[in-house]
Amino acid sequence: MRFPRSLLACALPALLFAGCSTTPHSPAARSELGAVMAERLALARDVARSKHHSGAPVHDPAREAAILASLTRQATERGLSHRDAESFLTAQIAASRQVQTELLARWANGDPLPPGAPLDLPTELRPRLDTVTTRLLDTLTATHRRGRWTETASHARTALSFAGFSDEAIQTAIAPLDAWASAERHADYLERQRRRMLRPRPALSN
Repeated sequence: MRFPRSLLACALPALLFAGCSTTPHSPAARSELGAVMAERLALARDVARSKHHSGAPVHDPAREAAILASLTRQATERGLSHRDAESFLTAQIAASRQVQTELLARWANGDPLPPGAPLDLPTELRPRLDTVTTRLLDTLTATHRRGRWTETASHARTALSFAGFSDEAIQTAIAPLDAWASAERHADYLERQRRRMLRPRPALSN
């Protein structure tokens, strides 16, 4: 299912940012990461169309490794840890590859191609990817400072589902968010246990 970029650009913010509050712990703030993830992943559909036309392979390990290294460096310069940055960006690249693979398989099996000429990958699509990826890194950095990963992961799943991506692509993209949510819940549990142990106990009567 392919959503036009214009529809995604208008409908997704309307769904996720209703009320448009920008306080750090508002639903709008927590849903922003998922919206930008969906916007970037939507470009994978155009990339797939371009590669279908040119015959270029979906998986280019050398190029992906170079992109991952560059983006991870940019993320760490923004203050993220290398491990978290690499985990998140690896997932986004893998999700993009999944979307491309699914579409190319469907077209090979006879599904109709979208109308119109494909966009040129080097001159049109990659600059768009660079722009949205910069926004993604900025949003990830801001979101990482706030935490609350369970809600952030839920919002991201909703955004990607609304954009029509497969369950496999969605799970691939949000896997780091789910992992951070699990770690955050465990840390919260340990903190509650610590506070319980420090709580004064009532004196026993004789």
